[in-house]
Amino acid sequence: MSSIFIKQKLLPEKLRRIFIQLDGQKLCYEGQVKINELQMRDGIVSIELVLKASKLPEVIVEYNPSAINQITAEELGLNKAERTSS
Repeated sequence: MSSIFIKQKLLPEKLRRIFIQLDGQKLCYEGQVKINELQMRDGIVSIELVLKASKLPEVIVEYNPSAINQITAEELGLNKAERTSS
């Protein structure tokens, strides 16, 4: 079974708060990244931030739609795939 990852830009109205606490000497998964108070964990592969003074912030989330938490998917407007058994 292969994993399919989706990259999706969050809609500006879905973004209210970003919290990042990382140690530059450790891997990213060892730190904390929260969007709208939700910890980014299961199913999230990467988060890209584009911060330009003259534009709204852009957040691009790469995730596995069958592994992402339902609450996180709904809060951020990400597509959640139902797990299927084969």
